[in-house]
Amino acid sequence: MDPFHGRDPAGWMRTRSGRMFWPLEPRAEEADIRDVAQGLSCMCRFNGQCREFYSVAQHSVIVSRHLPEGMRLWGLLHDCSESFFPDMITPVKRAMPEFDAYEKALLRVMVGAFGLPPEEPAEVKRADRAVLAAEARDLFSTRLSLAAHPDIDPISETIRPWSPAEARERFLARYAELRGEETCAGYEPVAPQPAASGGRGGDGWMRTHSGRRIWPLDPDPAHVDIADIAHALSNVARYNGHTREFYSVAQHSVIVARHVPRHLRLWALLHNASKAYLPDIATPLRRAVPSYVAADARMQRAIAAAHGLGPEEPGAVTRANLAVGAAEARDLFDGPLALASGIEASPVAERIEPWSQAQARAAFMDHFRELAGRGGAAIPFPVTRCDQAQSPEPPLDGARAIAA
Repeated sequence: MDPFHGRDPAGWMRTRSGRMFWPLEPRAEEADIRDVAQGLSCMCRFNGQCREFYSVAQHSVIVSRHLPEGMRLWGLLHDCSESFFPDMITPVKRAMPEFDAYEKALLRVMVGAFGLPPEEPAEVKRADRAVLAAEARDLFSTRLSLAAHPDIDPISETIRPWSPAEARERFLARYAELRGEETCAGYEPVAPQPAASGGRGGDGWMRTHSGRRIWPLDPDPAHVDIADIAHALSNVARYNGHTREFYSVAQHSVIVARHVPRHLRLWALLHNASKAYLPDIATPLRRAVPSYVAADARMQRAIAAAHGLGPEEPGAVTRANLAVGAAEARDLFDGPLALASGIEASPVAERIEPWSQAQARAAFMDHFRELAGRGGAAIPFPVTRCDQAQSPEPPLDGARAIAA
């Protein structure tokens, strides 16, 4: 029996429920609302640059509340494809038409699996934008205007972020409430959005936690800020959020840094820093979207230049990354699914226990200060210290290193 059902043997990702899911070759019968809730509750909006962790699941619940009866289930599920694809910021998505095509194909399959018509109702898009305007008002330290839709009035309710666990439960409860009553009849399809070049000017920028603007498709090393990187990476989930618990790119980066020779630790700590500005997408999708690979490489080179590092990732960092990935597969998923990459790697010995976002952010900054020679230098906004009573970080000097 073919375990891959005639599909790409390396094209699947594992989900929280233990399923194998092919995001580029999706089938409706493989969609599971529990996996959708898990992925969206661990997926941070705005690439993690908002003031606190704020999930796509919470955003979806709020959108569903601001729609008339008959549209609410579509509103709840309007971003359900992001449980398998990342929540990519609009300027980047518009500049990567192949990504947009794959995501739209997945969304059509997903909403069909839950009994909805394939085209997003215009009412849902209007509610989505009104909630976005409220998010800009409530979740950022600065009042940068919405570049794409400055004329949209925000919803009146104040948005207060939920934890990933609360967002998951509220999403599932809302789904159970709506599932039997929605028909989504009489909708008006949304008009296609124009493409954008993604370069400097116009709406090609994104806002960061510190209030800066950065152009993710045309990055300037002078605009890179380590505090923004630490903040965002602590809010960005690995594996599209399908691990047993929320597990951040920041924690992954700290662990990788422990398993390389000391002179390579800063490179290892920053090896995924581009994910502070571009989403952390699954390997099958990365292989299918070359424009993302090129943009990610440009961003990573800008970050490396900003910190005095060479443009190419050292081989020892790549090997440590794979070894930590093997340990994550061992410790953060239920079931015996093997790594899909086809690359053999022995896992690091340490057991991986997820940290909170605050712990991951503080550990990342502590490592950066040490490795960059900044000691106790201040950063632009407060960072919560690690609570030593909760999953304390093992000492750096006691870590096993992979020899170069």
